[in-house]
Amino acid sequence: MNFLLKSIFLFICTINLINCDDDQVENIEVVFRYKQNVTIDCSKFDDAEYYRVYENGTEVVLDENIKNVKIEDKKLSLVDLRSEDIRDVEYFCRLGEKKVAEVTKLISPFIYAPEKPSQTVTEGSNIELSCKSLYGDDLSWKWLKNDTELVEGEKYSIKSEQNLTTLTINAATEDDKGDFVCELSNKHGTHTQVIRVRVKDALAALWPFLAICAEVLILCMIILIYEKKCVKKTNENEEEMEQAQNLMGKDNADLKKRTTKA
Repeated sequence: MNFLLKSIFLFICTINLINCDDDQVENIEVVFRYKQNVTIDCSKFDDAEYYRVYENGTEVVLDENIKNVKIEDKKLSLVDLRSEDIRDVEYFCRLGEKKVAEVTKLISPFIYAPEKPSQTVTEGSNIELSCKSLYGDDLSWKWLKNDTELVEGEKYSIKSEQNLTTLTINAATEDDKGDFVCELSNKHGTHTQVIRVRVKDALAALWPFLAICAEVLILCMIILIYEKKCVKKTNENEEEMEQAQNLMGKDNADLKKRTTKA
């Protein structure tokens, strides 16, 4: 009878209807996001040791001697996650040489800050906006303006790849100024970045030139008016001198006549 029960048990184990492994490794799902904090909890295993394994097979024990690692209440915290904390690395817990838990990384999206967070375009020209993500699985991109999703069409051209999206605004007008939002999401989270667009008048580049021309014109007018006044004043002075000389000549003539008569 015992032999029969044992045979049935082994058969069930063979076809994986139940887990018969005494060394079962527990799976822990943890959401990872770049530049955020994450906690891995193996506290249920007394004196469990946290470690990670890199793609090349290198193992590193995680303790507080590592810069961004904290351990409190037997829980591991990774502070301000870096790229190397997420990519090409796996996390485990072990007791002695026995692996007791492994971490399944659920990577939440992260978008890099745009290289040009603010852009200016001349009215009537095209402008291209782009956002780039770090990495992630099953990513979905969106572009929004005023909380409304933008769609491909005559006005907007949208091209999205796994880790990059580009929005082209065709023939920009005054209505296109404002904040454009690129949104990246998957089932583990959502992340957004904002790019501000300014639209300037097509003649805006001429205003400085026109201002200089106006200043030169005003200066020339001032000089002409000043010179005209100076010439007028000179002529008036010459006329006054001529009149004075005429009067003096007349007085001298009268004086000479009186002297002769005397």
